[in-house]
Amino acid sequence: MNPSENEFREVLRHCEPPEGFAERVVSRAGHLTASAKPAVRVKSRLVSSLTVIGIAVALAGAAGLVITNCASACSIGGTTAKVAGSPVHVALSAGGGHALGPEQGQITLEEYGDYQCPACSAYFPIVEELLRGHPNQLRFEYHHFPLTGIHRNAMGAAIAAEAAGEQNHFWDMHRILYQRQKEWGGSADTEAQFAAYAAEIGLDVNQFRQSLQSPVTQQRVEADLTRAQDAKFSGTPTFLINGKVIELSGSPEEFSALIRAQLDSK
Repeated sequence: MNPSENEFREVLRHCEPPEGFAERVVSRAGHLTASAKPAVRVKSRLVSSLTVIGIAVALAGAAGLVITNCASACSIGGTTAKVAGSPVHVALSAGGGHALGPEQGQITLEEYGDYQCPACSAYFPIVEELLRGHPNQLRFEYHHFPLTGIHRNAMGAAIAAEAAGEQNHFWDMHRILYQRQKEWGGSADTEAQFAAYAAEIGLDVNQFRQSLQSPVTQQRVEADLTRAQDAKFSGTPTFLINGKVIELSGSPEEFSALIRAQLDSK
């Protein structure tokens, strides 16, 4: 059932929209109109905080996602699933980004994600399942798109993943960040939290901390962020199949079915 005007007002009474929120589209669910590459759609920019909050709440009822500034928001978690050992990890040379799977896979699936985004967390186990089931057919590329205006720890998390990548453990940190999103998302001391994760996955913690402070590490994240902004991506997660943005108008399970259909058609 769609929320009533009174329900919208109740949300607005308790949730103060953050600065700049009116210029951001932060949910990938829904049928927002936009223009992007041929035959695909990306959500358009909204111009009113009231409109943004109203649409976010309406979509939450349909998609099970609540993306607001409320203390009770963002409650979707991850999974304990692991990617099979078959896909090969490659650090992309052009700026940031990491890849799993064969260079000449049947399809290339790209994601521009935010580690603090609840929708990204919902799609995380779906992508892992696809990689596990199609290690020789599917190439997956992950790029950073931290929405720093609404997710205060998103940039730090992306840098932590890159710092782990310096020791060839990008995907281990990637997995922990999504699985434990609620644990570190509201932390006031993320560096200590991320260092604990680094120790857990067997990294040299001193080297990891040095990488966190390295301008080079941050530049890799910023290269991805610039790429997403130049492409005018408006929310997370943004997925592309063979270079074309796909619309996320349904559930993560429907997304999985779409990718499987693409693989079966090749």
